Amino acid sequence: MDDTPLWNDAKEMPYTFSDLPDLLKLPHYRQGVDAVEADNPYAAILCSAHYASFFDPPGSPHEASFYQHERARQARLMRELGVDEAELAAHLRVLQFLDRLSIYICMTEPDMPPGTGWTAFRDGFPDSEHLPGTGGGRRIAARWLDDAHMGLGPFPFRGPVEAVLPVRVIGRARIRAEGLVAAYRTTPVTPRSLTLVPIT
Repeated sequence: MDDTPLWNDAKEMPYTFSDLPDLLKLPHYRQGVDAVEADNPYAAILCSAHYASFFDPPGSPHEASFYQHERARQARLMRELGVDEAELAAHLRVLQFLDRLSIYICMTEPDMPPGTGWTAFRDGFPDSEHLPGTGGGRRIAARWLDDAHMGLGPFPFRGPVEAVLPVRVIGRARIRAEGLVAAYRTTPVTPRSLTLVPIT
């Protein structure tokens, strides 16, 4: 899905994961879980449960169909693999935390004033208080410390975590002149280094 970004005319910006129409994203979600299942059925249960959680409860017939299909997949695979439900729930919490952290990293900028931009996790990441190492059940919260460091507290890792984010910066004037897809494909990736560190 990320290979070719799509333009949201109503918002005059590319679609994001949160506003991409169901008819575009749901087939990709299902195809992605199918591909994971072919390689690792346990990972497919986790991916399926994660995607299905977006639509619990379903808000449209398309979401209901997707949700029911994925719940049936999870039940079948759990039966086939003899999965321990408590262990699966713990692994799903880790997956969901990492997904939410990646969203926060990608949807915020170091220089954004507090309370602006992506504010969904301003009070910490939901369910992260159940992860090991949270020191008494506190939600993990994140904030940029500078252009290359993001602080997490309580810190869930054994030490600093380094990552390199592939970034393309494309101005609106260029998008208007060339179109989003052409501008995206001809803009080189600029690597952005990021280190996750503890904060108190």
